Amino acid sequence: QEPGDENPWIDARGGAANTGVSHMTRRIASTVSLDIDLQAGAIDTTPLYASGVFYLFTGGDLWLGETGSAPKLIAVDSSGDVLWVAETADTMYEISAPCIIGDRIVIGSSDGNVTAFDRSDGQQLWSVKLTDHEWGISSSLTPYRGDVIVAAGDGSLHRLSSDDGAVKWSTEIGEEVYNSKPAVGDGILAIGGNSGNLYFLNVSDGSTLGSLALGDRIRSSPAFGTGSSQFFVITSSVGSEYRLVAVSLDRTKSWEVEIPLTISSPVVAADAVFVAGLDFVTAFDHEGGNLWTVERQGNMMSPVYLDGWLYLGTNEANATVICLNASSGGIVWTKSVPRSGVIGTYLFAPPSVSDGGLAFASGDGRLLI
Repeated sequence: QEPGDENPWIDARGGAANTGVSHMTRRIASTVSLDIDLQAGAIDTTPLYASGVFYLFTGGDLWLGETGSAPKLIAVDSSGDVLWVAETADTMYEISAPCIIGDRIVIGSSDGNVTAFDRSDGQQLWSVKLTDHEWGISSSLTPYRGDVIVAAGDGSLHRLSSDDGAVKWSTEIGEEVYNSKPAVGDGILAIGGNSGNLYFLNVSDGSTLGSLALGDRIRSSPAFGTGSSQFFVITSSVGSEYRLVAVSLDRTKSWEVEIPLTISSPVVAADAVFVAGLDFVTAFDHEGGNLWTVERQGNMMSPVYLDGWLYLGTNEANATVICLNASSGGIVWTKSVPRSGVIGTYLFAPPSVSDGGLAFASGDGRLLI
C-alpha cells in the first residue's frame, strides 16, 4: 500500500496473494463517470491505481495491424487528463499487467525485458533482460516487500529489486509459463506451468519446495486464501475439461471440482471462491461445496470482490459490466458498454478498484470508470 493512499490497486489481482479482493467498504453503481479513448491501441491489461492516478500498459498493434502502434505506458488522472506517456519497446502484443512498488511502476514485456519507470513523470529508471523465449513475459508481475516477482515464458522465476533491477534470485522450474501470475501466501510462491503442474518455491530465496501435477495446462493465476491456508487454481485438460483445484500448504490436493470452460482466474474472499467463464459465474465454499451458479450468456472474465458484491466484464465486441450479490449470485445491475468503432469493446482484463469506482481497460483502447 502506498503511504497516504487508502485504496491502491497495485497489480492485476489486487496484491501478491492474487485474491482479486478489495477491502474498501462501498457499493459501486452502474454509472459511467469517465470514458476516454487513449488512442494508443488495444489494452488487455488491468489498469493500476494509486494516489489518484491510473496507469495503463497498452497492447500494441496486434488488433489494429498497420494502423496500430508500439506499446505504451500511460498515466491518467481521475479527471481523464493524460499526465505522461512513456514509449516502451516496439514489441509484440502485451498482456502482462505491470505492478506498482513505491514511487515506480514496473512492466514485463514480450521481448523478455522488465523495465521500471518513475511514477511521477514516466522516466525510465532501469531495464533488465530475463529471457529470449518466444513468449517473453506474458504473466503479470507480482509486487512483494519492495521487490518484483517475474515469471518468464521459459519457466524461469526471478525476484528483482525495484530499486535498480538487481536479481536477488532466479530459479528454473523446467516448464514453460504462459499468463499465470505468481501468487504468494505464508512465504510460499505458487506458479502454474503450461504443462499442468503447480510449482512451489520459497519466496525468500527461490529454493524449490516441490510441484503437483494437476492437469494438462495451467494458464490461470493461483490465488491464496489466508483463512483456509490453501492455493486455488484453475486447470484444463485434453477434451476441454476444466477444474477448480484447492491445494494445501503441504502441497497436497485438498479437493477439485469440474467447472465449465473458462480463461479467467479465481477470486478468493474470506468465505468463498468465485469463478467466471463462458456463460456462467459460480461460487464454492473453501471446502469445495457449491454455493450457487448463475447461467448468463457471455464470455465472463475474472471478477473482483468488493464489500459483498462481485464485479466483472465480458470479453465481447459489445461488452457488458455485471454486478452480482456474492452471497446469492443474484444480479444487482448490468451496464452495456457498446463498441466505439470498428474494434469491439472486449473487456479482457479484470477491472481494478479505485476511490472513484471500478476501472476497466478495453480492447478498443478506452479507460472506463
